[in-house]
Amino acid sequence: MMFREKRQEVILGLLDKNESLSVNYLARFFFISKETIRKDLSELAEKGVIQRYHGGASIMATSNTLCPGGKGANQALAASFADANKKRNIFNRIDF
Repeated sequence: MMFREKRQEVILGLLDKNESLSVNYLARFFFISKETIRKDLSELAEKGVIQRYHGGASIMATSNTLCPGGKGANQALAASFADANKKRNIFNRIDF
């Protein structure tokens, strides 16, 4: 289980890379409910780091608020989470 703050950092990293993402995509990426993603996106929008729109969000001009290392650190965090996600998917396909 990923804590909210860490998940929001990863969301920022993903948005830095992709500029905009849907609620559906993020819910599948994290294996959590759409409602949880909506709450995360609303919190990030209140902090002024993302812009919410119906069904998703896009990144604002700067997103260094949650991750002091800035854009590069956010991207590195998202990349490491994506790599772990890929490994988990491979592991789940193995028959024991």
